[in-house]
Amino acid sequence: MASGPGPDQITPRPIKRRRRIDKRREHTDSPRIDLRFHTDQPLRPTTGGHSEDTGVVGLVVVQDALGVWSAIRGFAAEAAQLGYLTAAPHLYHRAGSPVFESSENFDEIRPYMNGLTGDSIVEDVSAAIALLRQQGARKVAIAGFCMGGTVALFSAANLPVDAAVTYYGGGLAEERWPGVEHGLASAGKLQAPWLGIYGSLDKGNPPEVLDLLDQARAHSAAPSSVAVFRGVDHAFSIGPGVFPGYSPQEAALAHQLGWDFLARALS
Repeated sequence: MASGPGPDQITPRPIKRRRRIDKRREHTDSPRIDLRFHTDQPLRPTTGGHSEDTGVVGLVVVQDALGVWSAIRGFAAEAAQLGYLTAAPHLYHRAGSPVFESSENFDEIRPYMNGLTGDSIVEDVSAAIALLRQQGARKVAIAGFCMGGTVALFSAANLPVDAAVTYYGGGLAEERWPGVEHGLASAGKLQAPWLGIYGSLDKGNPPEVLDLLDQARAHSAAPSSVAVFRGVDHAFSIGPGVFPGYSPQEAALAHQLGWDFLARALS
Protein backbone atom coordinates (compact mmCIF):
# COMPACT_ATOMS: atom_id res chain seq x y z
CA MET A 1 0.00 0.00 0.00
CA ALA A 2 1.56 3.25 -1.17
CA SER A 3 1.79 6.30 1.07
CA GLY A 4 1.94 9.83 -0.23
CA PRO A 5 3.29 13.00 1.37
CA GLY A 6 1.06 15.23 3.40
CA PRO A 7 1.00 17.73 6.26
CA ASP A 8 0.52 16.48 9.79
CA GLN A 9 -2.40 18.79 10.43
CA ILE A 10 -5.12 20.44 8.38
CA THR A 11 -6.34 23.90 9.31
CA PRO A 12 -10.13 23.99 8.83
CA ARG A 13 -11.18 26.44 6.14
CA PRO A 14 -14.33 28.55 6.34
CA ILE A 15 -17.43 26.97 4.81
CA LYS A 16 -19.36 29.07 2.33
CA ARG A 17 -23.08 29.60 2.53
CA ARG A 18 -25.05 26.89 0.75
CA ARG A 19 -26.40 27.63 -2.70
CA ARG A 20 -28.79 25.22 -4.37
CA ILE A 21 -29.01 24.99 -8.14
CA ASP A 22 -31.82 23.48 -10.16
CA LYS A 23 -30.07 21.39 -12.80
CA ARG A 24 -32.83 22.02 -15.33
CA ARG A 25 -32.13 25.75 -15.15
CA GLU A 26 -28.36 25.45 -14.98
CA HIS A 27 -26.48 27.10 -17.85
CA THR A 28 -23.23 25.75 -19.20
CA ASP A 29 -21.24 26.09 -22.38
CA SER A 30 -20.90 22.31 -22.53
CA PRO A 31 -23.09 20.44 -25.02
CA ARG A 32 -26.32 19.21 -23.45
CA ILE A 33 -27.19 15.75 -24.73
CA ASP A 34 -29.48 14.62 -21.92
CA LEU A 35 -30.73 16.48 -18.86
CA ARG A 36 -29.54 13.58 -16.70
CA PHE A 37 -25.92 14.30 -17.60
CA HIS A 38 -23.38 17.09 -17.53
CA THR A 39 -21.04 16.53 -20.48
CA ASP A 40 -17.76 17.98 -21.73
CA GLN A 41 -16.15 17.47 -25.12
CA PRO A 42 -12.40 16.74 -25.29
CA LEU A 43 -10.43 19.91 -25.98
CA ARG A 44 -7.40 18.12 -27.44
CA PRO A 45 -6.26 14.54 -28.12
CA THR A 46 -6.02 12.47 -24.95
CA THR A 47 -2.55 12.58 -23.40
CA GLY A 48 -0.72 9.88 -21.54
CA GLY A 49 0.47 7.47 -24.22
CA HIS A 50 -2.79 6.43 -25.86
CA SER A 51 -2.11 4.89 -29.26
CA GLU A 52 -3.51 6.51 -32.36
CA ASP A 53 -5.91 3.65 -33.04
CA THR A 54 -7.38 3.84 -29.53
CA GLY A 55 -9.60 6.76 -30.47
CA VAL A 56 -11.30 9.09 -28.05
CA VAL A 57 -11.42 7.94 -24.43
CA GLY A 58 -14.47 8.47 -22.25
CA LEU A 59 -14.60 9.21 -18.53
CA VAL A 60 -17.65 8.86 -16.31
CA VAL A 61 -17.28 11.35 -13.43
CA VAL A 62 -19.39 10.34 -10.44
CA GLN A 63 -20.65 12.99 -8.06
CA ASP A 64 -20.19 13.19 -4.33
CA ALA A 65 -23.05 13.83 -1.91
CA LEU A 66 -23.50 17.43 -3.11
CA GLY A 67 -24.54 16.36 -6.61
CA VAL A 68 -23.01 17.47 -9.89
CA TRP A 69 -21.87 20.73 -8.34
CA SER A 70 -19.16 23.15 -9.46
CA ALA A 71 -16.25 21.05 -8.16
CA ILE A 72 -17.47 17.93 -9.98
CA ARG A 73 -18.04 19.92 -13.16
CA GLY A 74 -14.57 21.42 -12.70
CA PHE A 75 -13.00 17.96 -12.50
CA ALA A 76 -14.87 16.97 -15.67
CA ALA A 77 -13.53 20.11 -17.36
CA GLU A 78 -10.02 19.18 -16.20
CA ALA A 79 -10.52 15.78 -17.85
CA ALA A 80 -11.68 17.47 -21.05
CA GLN A 81 -8.49 19.53 -21.05
CA LEU A 82 -6.59 16.23 -21.07
CA GLY A 83 -8.64 14.96 -23.99
CA TYR A 84 -11.34 12.89 -22.32
CA LEU A 85 -14.96 12.91 -23.43
CA THR A 86 -16.81 13.11 -20.11
CA ALA A 87 -20.25 12.44 -18.70
CA ALA A 88 -21.25 13.17 -15.10
CA PRO A 89 -24.59 11.49 -14.37
CA HIS A 90 -26.99 13.25 -12.01
CA LEU A 91 -27.64 10.41 -9.60
CA TYR A 92 -30.37 12.50 -7.94
CA HIS A 93 -32.33 13.09 -11.16
CA ARG A 94 -35.26 11.01 -9.91
CA ALA A 95 -35.66 13.57 -7.12
CA GLY A 96 -35.31 16.66 -9.34
CA SER A 97 -31.52 16.76 -9.78
CA PRO A 98 -30.73 19.04 -6.82
CA VAL A 99 -27.19 20.42 -6.65
CA PHE A 100 -25.62 21.90 -3.52
CA GLU A 101 -22.65 24.24 -3.34
CA SER A 102 -21.99 23.70 0.37
CA SER A 103 -22.02 20.89 2.90
CA GLU A 104 -23.19 23.31 5.60
CA ASN A 105 -26.63 21.73 5.99
CA PHE A 106 -25.95 18.07 5.43
CA ASP A 107 -29.31 17.09 6.92
CA GLU A 108 -30.90 18.47 3.77
CA ILE A 109 -28.51 16.54 1.54
CA ARG A 110 -28.59 13.18 3.33
CA PRO A 111 -32.09 12.05 2.16
CA TYR A 112 -31.02 12.35 -1.49
CA MET A 113 -27.89 10.32 -0.87
CA ASN A 114 -29.68 7.69 1.19
CA GLY A 115 -32.43 7.42 -1.44
CA LEU A 116 -30.09 5.81 -3.95
CA THR A 117 -30.21 2.08 -4.66
CA GLY A 118 -28.04 -0.40 -6.48
CA ASP A 119 -30.56 -0.54 -9.32
CA SER A 120 -30.65 3.26 -9.78
CA ILE A 121 -26.86 3.55 -9.63
CA VAL A 122 -26.28 0.75 -12.13
CA GLU A 123 -28.90 2.22 -14.46
CA ASP A 124 -27.36 5.71 -14.39
CA VAL A 125 -23.73 4.66 -14.66
CA SER A 126 -24.57 2.20 -17.43
CA ALA A 127 -26.41 4.96 -19.28
CA ALA A 128 -23.38 7.24 -18.95
CA ILE A 129 -21.09 4.52 -20.30
CA ALA A 130 -23.47 3.93 -23.22
CA LEU A 131 -23.67 7.66 -23.92
CA LEU A 132 -19.88 7.96 -24.13
CA ARG A 133 -19.62 4.93 -26.39
CA GLN A 134 -22.34 6.36 -28.62
CA GLN A 135 -20.29 9.53 -28.87
CA GLY A 136 -17.30 7.53 -30.15
CA ALA A 137 -15.39 6.50 -27.02
CA ARG A 138 -13.46 3.29 -27.68
CA LYS A 139 -12.58 2.94 -24.00
CA VAL A 140 -14.45 4.26 -20.95
CA ALA A 141 -13.04 4.81 -17.46
CA ILE A 142 -14.79 5.98 -14.30
CA ALA A 143 -13.67 8.25 -11.44
CA GLY A 144 -15.61 9.35 -8.40
CA PHE A 145 -15.33 11.27 -5.15
CA CYS A 146 -16.67 10.24 -1.74
CA MET A 147 -19.88 8.31 -2.50
CA GLY A 148 -18.88 8.53 -6.16
CA GLY A 149 -15.66 6.79 -5.22
CA THR A 150 -17.76 3.97 -3.78
CA VAL A 151 -19.57 3.78 -7.12
CA ALA A 152 -16.27 3.74 -9.03
CA LEU A 153 -14.96 0.76 -7.03
CA PHE A 154 -18.26 -1.09 -7.45
CA SER A 155 -18.18 -0.37 -11.18
CA ALA A 156 -14.65 -1.72 -11.57
CA ALA A 157 -15.91 -5.07 -10.30
CA ASN A 158 -19.38 -5.19 -11.86
CA LEU A 159 -19.78 -2.89 -14.88
CA PRO A 160 -18.11 -2.71 -18.33
CA VAL A 161 -15.49 -0.06 -17.60
CA ASP A 162 -11.85 -0.17 -18.69
CA ALA A 163 -10.32 1.50 -15.60
CA ALA A 164 -11.44 3.19 -12.40
CA VAL A 165 -10.19 5.66 -9.80
CA THR A 166 -11.74 6.05 -6.35
CA TYR A 167 -11.16 9.18 -4.31
CA TYR A 168 -11.85 8.27 -0.64
CA GLY A 169 -15.02 6.28 -1.28
CA GLY A 170 -16.65 4.86 1.86
CA GLY A 171 -18.76 1.78 2.39
CA LEU A 172 -15.69 -0.45 2.45
CA ALA A 173 -16.64 -2.78 5.31
CA GLU A 174 -20.42 -2.58 5.01
CA GLU A 175 -22.95 -1.91 2.28
CA ARG A 176 -23.69 1.75 1.68
CA TRP A 177 -26.87 1.22 -0.37
CA PRO A 178 -29.12 -1.79 -0.95
CA GLY A 179 -27.84 -3.71 -3.93
CA VAL A 180 -24.31 -2.30 -3.77
CA GLU A 181 -21.86 -4.72 -2.20
CA HIS A 182 -19.34 -3.38 0.31
CA GLY A 183 -16.02 -2.22 -1.07
CA LEU A 184 -13.98 -5.12 0.28
CA ALA A 185 -16.14 -7.51 -1.76
CA SER A 186 -15.71 -5.41 -4.90
CA ALA A 187 -11.96 -5.13 -4.37
CA GLY A 188 -11.61 -8.89 -4.29
CA LYS A 189 -13.15 -9.38 -7.74
CA LEU A 190 -11.94 -6.41 -9.78
CA GLN A 191 -12.44 -6.81 -13.53
CA ALA A 192 -10.78 -3.52 -14.51
CA PRO A 193 -7.62 -1.74 -13.32
CA TRP A 194 -8.42 0.24 -10.18
CA LEU A 195 -6.70 2.86 -8.05
CA GLY A 196 -7.97 3.84 -4.60
CA ILE A 197 -6.83 7.15 -3.08
CA TYR A 198 -7.47 7.83 0.61
CA GLY A 199 -6.45 10.14 3.45
CA SER A 200 -4.84 8.72 6.57
CA LEU A 201 -7.06 10.83 8.87
CA ASP A 202 -10.36 9.77 7.26
CA LYS A 203 -12.39 8.29 10.13
CA GLY A 204 -14.77 6.69 7.64
CA ASN A 205 -11.90 4.69 6.17
CA PRO A 206 -9.64 3.85 9.16
CA PRO A 207 -6.19 2.29 8.68
CA GLU A 208 -7.28 -1.22 9.63
CA VAL A 209 -10.00 -1.17 6.95
CA LEU A 210 -7.59 0.21 4.35
CA ASP A 211 -5.22 -2.65 5.21
CA LEU A 212 -8.05 -5.12 4.52
CA LEU A 213 -8.81 -3.28 1.28
CA ASP A 214 -5.21 -3.59 0.19
CA GLN A 215 -5.24 -7.31 0.94
CA ALA A 216 -8.54 -7.84 -0.90
CA ARG A 217 -7.52 -6.04 -4.07
CA ALA A 218 -4.25 -8.01 -4.18
CA HIS A 219 -6.30 -11.16 -4.82
CA SER A 220 -8.24 -9.76 -7.79
CA ALA A 221 -7.37 -10.47 -11.40
CA ALA A 222 -6.98 -6.84 -12.49
CA PRO A 223 -4.03 -4.57 -11.69
CA SER A 224 -4.79 -2.35 -8.71
CA SER A 225 -3.25 -0.16 -6.05
CA VAL A 226 -4.17 1.71 -2.86
CA ALA A 227 -2.49 5.05 -2.11
CA VAL A 228 -2.86 6.66 1.32
CA PHE A 229 -1.91 10.32 1.72
CA ARG A 230 -0.52 11.04 5.17
CA GLY A 231 -1.99 13.77 7.34
CA VAL A 232 -5.12 14.52 5.29
CA ASP A 233 -8.77 13.86 6.00
CA HIS A 234 -11.80 12.91 3.97
CA ALA A 235 -12.59 15.14 0.96
CA PHE A 236 -9.03 16.45 0.78
CA SER A 237 -8.87 16.60 -3.01
CA ILE A 238 -11.96 18.54 -4.04
CA GLY A 239 -14.02 21.53 -2.90
CA PRO A 240 -11.71 24.35 -1.75
CA GLY A 241 -13.53 26.53 0.76
CA VAL A 242 -16.36 24.01 1.03
CA PHE A 243 -14.87 20.93 2.67
CA PRO A 244 -12.65 21.74 5.69
CA GLY A 245 -10.30 18.88 4.87
CA TYR A 246 -9.38 20.22 1.44
CA SER A 247 -5.61 20.40 0.98
CA PRO A 248 -4.44 22.00 -2.28
CA GLN A 249 -0.98 20.44 -2.44
CA GLU A 250 -2.23 16.92 -1.81
CA ALA A 251 -5.22 17.53 -4.10
CA ALA A 252 -2.91 18.35 -7.00
CA LEU A 253 -0.78 15.27 -6.29
CA ALA A 254 -3.82 13.01 -5.99
CA HIS A 255 -5.33 14.26 -9.23
CA GLN A 256 -2.06 13.77 -11.08
CA LEU A 257 -1.71 10.30 -9.61
CA GLY A 258 -5.17 9.49 -10.95
CA TRP A 259 -4.47 10.88 -14.41
CA ASP A 260 -1.17 8.99 -14.64
CA PHE A 261 -2.87 5.77 -13.60
CA LEU A 262 -5.63 6.17 -16.19
CA ALA A 263 -3.12 6.98 -18.92
CA ARG A 264 -1.28 3.72 -18.24
CA ALA A 265 -4.43 1.64 -17.81
CA LEU A 266 -6.07 2.92 -20.98
CA SER A 267 -3.04 2.92 -23.27
